Amino acid sequence: MTNSSQLKIEALDKFFTRRNITVTISHSNYLQETVGGVEKLIKVEDTFCQNSNLHYVQIFPIQNYGYHEGKIKWNQLLGLNIDSTFIGFFSVKQLSLFFERLRKTEQINVLALLIHHMMGFFLKAIHILEESLQPQQSYLYIHDFYTICPQFNLLKNDTEYCGAQLLDSPLCQDCSYYDARSRIGSEMQAFIYRFQGRFIFPAEITKHIWLSVYNGLEKKCQVVPHQNVVMKLRNAVDIPNSTLKIGYIGNQQLIKGYLQWKEVITQYKETYALYHLGTCQEQLAGVSYVPVSVLKQGDAKMVEAIQEHKIDIAFLWSICPETYSFTFFESLAAGCFILSNNTSGNIAAMIKHFNCGKSFNRFPELLEYLSDVNQVQKDVELYKGNKYEYTLVNNHSILEDLIENNMQNAGYLNNSHSNSACCDWSDSKLLEWKFANETEHVDQVISLLATIYDLKNRLQNMGH
Repeated sequence: MTNSSQLKIEALDKFFTRRNITVTISHSNYLQETVGGVEKLIKVEDTFCQNSNLHYVQIFPIQNYGYHEGKIKWNQLLGLNIDSTFIGFFSVKQLSLFFERLRKTEQINVLALLIHHMMGFFLKAIHILEESLQPQQSYLYIHDFYTICPQFNLLKNDTEYCGAQLLDSPLCQDCSYYDARSRIGSEMQAFIYRFQGRFIFPAEITKHIWLSVYNGLEKKCQVVPHQNVVMKLRNAVDIPNSTLKIGYIGNQQLIKGYLQWKEVITQYKETYALYHLGTCQEQLAGVSYVPVSVLKQGDAKMVEAIQEHKIDIAFLWSICPETYSFTFFESLAAGCFILSNNTSGNIAAMIKHFNCGKSFNRFPELLEYLSDVNQVQKDVELYKGNKYEYTLVNNHSILEDLIENNMQNAGYLNNSHSNSACCDWSDSKLLEWKFANETEHVDQVISLLATIYDLKNRLQNMGH
C-alpha cells in the first residue's frame, strides 16, 4: 500500500467517526497552490477546524470552464480534499448524491458551506451542491470581484481600474472582457440575489465597491478581516538604517506594481538599498532577493524576513483595489513605512487608518518623493518613533460562532456516529430522490460509496 493510499484511508476513517463538517468551495487545490491569499486563508481554516474536532472538506474544479454558463455539465470533475488529504476526483453528480446520502442517513452534519471562490464552477453546480449539503449556514466570501466581472481585479483591458461598472454600462463596451461578462452577467446577478446566506468581506472598502454594483444587499453583508491587529507599546524605538532599505513585498505580478518597481530600481538603485522579499521569476541588478513563501514556511515568515533584513519601507504599489492585502498587514507588523497609491483599495485605506505611510495619486509623484532622500529619511524616522507596534492574530470569528451556536445542538455535542445511523451501503433507494432515470450515475455513486466504505473496513482490519 502506498503512503498516499494510507493517508486517504486514515482521512476517510476519521471522516466516518465524526459527524460535524465544514465544506469549502474554491477555485484551486489549496494543498498544491503556493501563492494566493485565498489558499492561505483556507489553510488557516483547515488547521483551526481540525484542532476543533471539526472536519474540513474542500471541493475544487480541476478545469476552469471560464466565465460562461449554459446547460449544466454533470460530468464536470471536481477535486475532493478531506482534512488536508486529497481523496480523488468525482463528478458533480457523484458528489451531490454522495453528500445527500450521507446527510439523509445522518452520517454528516454540515455546519457551514464556505464559498471562497466560484471560478471554474458552473453556477448551477454550486446550487446543487448546496442543496445536497443542506448546511446550517452558507457564506459567500468576496475575496476579489469575480462576482462582478471575469476581470476580477476590475482592470479594464487588464491595464487600469474601471471603477466597478454596472452590467451593460457603456464604459464597458470597449473592454476585452465585455463579451464574457455579457454572457453570464444576468445569471451571476440572479445567483447573488437568490443566495440565502451571508456575504463576507475582508474590508470595508471591498464591501463599498461591491455594493455599488449589488445594491440593496447591505443587510446580508458582513465585514470580517482575515486577521485581528493587536496594538501594544513598543519596548524600544526602532532606528532606521542610514541608507534606507526599500522592499518590494510579495510576488512579481503586474497587478502588484512590478513594472513600477522596476522603474524604482532603474532610478534609485544607487540611492537606496533595494530588496525583494517573496517569490520571483527574474532577478535584476541592484536588488537583494530574499525568497519567502508563507504558504510553505508559515504565516509569520514574511514578518520575520522583513524584520531580519531590517526593511525600512515597503513598496506596495497595487494597480487595482486590494480587497484585503496580507502583504500590507505583514509590512505593518514588521514596522515598515508603507508607500502605495490611492487606487490600491484596502492598502490605501489602511495607510490612512494606521497613519503608517504615504499614498499617492500617480506614480510620478512617488518618484519625485523618493528623489528627496532627506525628506524620506525624516518621514521614516518620525514613523519609527511611533510608540506603538502591531502583531497579527488569525481571525476565526465565523468558525468560532458556528461552533458556539452548535454547542447547544445535540448534533454537535454528539459528534460521533451511532450504529443506528450507519449507512446501508448496498441500499440504493436513498439515491432515487434525484436523477432517478440516470442509472449510470446512480451506479457510479454506489460504486463510490462502496469504495470509500471498503477503505474504512481495510483500515479497521489492519487494527487501527
